[in-house]
Amino acid sequence: MSNQAHYKVGCDAHKRYSLFAVLDGNGKVLRRRRIDHEPGAIRAFLSPFPPGTPVALETVGNWYWIVDEIEEAGCVPHLAHAAKAKLMMGYVHKTDKLDADGLGLLLHNGTLPSVWIPPGELRDERELPRTRMTFSKMRTQLKNRMHATFAKYGLSLDTLSDIYAAKWRAELTRVIGRLPEETRRCMEQELELLDLVQGQIDRLEARILERVRITPTIQLVMSLPGPAEILSIVIDREVGSIERFSCPKHFCGYAGTVPKVKGSGGKFHYGRMIKQCNNYLKWAFIACPGGLGQGGGECGGSAAASPELAEEVCGAALRTHPAEEGACRRCRCDSPPSSRSQLLGAEERRALSGAELQATDKVTLNHSVQAGADPCLTKSRVLGGMVPVRTAS
Repeated sequence: MSNQAHYKVGCDAHKRYSLFAVLDGNGKVLRRRRIDHEPGAIRAFLSPFPPGTPVALETVGNWYWIVDEIEEAGCVPHLAHAAKAKLMMGYVHKTDKLDADGLGLLLHNGTLPSVWIPPGELRDERELPRTRMTFSKMRTQLKNRMHATFAKYGLSLDTLSDIYAAKWRAELTRVIGRLPEETRRCMEQELELLDLVQGQIDRLEARILERVRITPTIQLVMSLPGPAEILSIVIDREVGSIERFSCPKHFCGYAGTVPKVKGSGGKFHYGRMIKQCNNYLKWAFIACPGGLGQGGGECGGSAAASPELAEEVCGAALRTHPAEEGACRRCRCDSPPSSRSQLLGAEERRALSGAELQATDKVTLNHSVQAGADPCLTKSRVLGGMVPVRTAS
């Protein structure tokens, strides 16, 4: 086997085992082999193949270590887009054998819908901001639950800022003391848990700044309105290599910052933002205060809904070598925020009730309609209709 270099290998991976199909130079299946998931088992199976043998693998949840073992065996992993690969196979039935054979055949024909594989170091660094995002969701859930409890009993703090800030802790404790006994006990536990989660977020942010070196690419992202240091690192780590995108429109589709479009007969309907995307990158753009993903703010709604404007925003900020295409273009928005919701951060915006948010943005909506804008589109941008504001920061 070692003197032949025309093999193509398809791998149908599962949680506890993988089925490999080996194809020859004519696309014929030579053999199949089931490999149980044990350390070194996949590497031992692939080691006899010539160096550089391509191996097709679907984007399953445990592909990290499988890719590592394929590379250690001297083979070249190809990560396939699972949904597109299934459509291209065209099988009526679905079995492990058909999946492994189909991946190998697509690889043999040169039609495998492959996706980019981040380097191992980058995959490891991504866990830091992704874990922070998980903790941020927990923090937002706790805050929203406490806000809902206050609303049940008609209690509130006389402030529009973050009631969980240190300067409002005494007042917050006093208001919690006015709740019924068991409700008060639950609120005290939620507040204690909120402090613990915030402490873990602070530790993660310190580690992110310590581990990730601020590169010129990250500095370009930070030059845009919205992303601060942590979110710029998230964007840079999730993008990886900007060269893998052929144009800004493809980047916007990958980031999920464009609406779903349905068009026929010259009529087009724009829906919510697409879901098949990098949700971590999408979250980072949405979480920027008044930034690229939110309705309103500095270039927020336009960048989210228009790939043409995103070509200026993303192209200038994320281009690794800006000097190659002339001076970097910046998106300038000279008009100040005209509503209270635009002045709020992402977390405070989501904590507002729907009625209060609509009331604060009523003036902005009226002025936009009077200026000749589409009322439906303007309202969706102002009130977050095109942006999933439930996403945690």
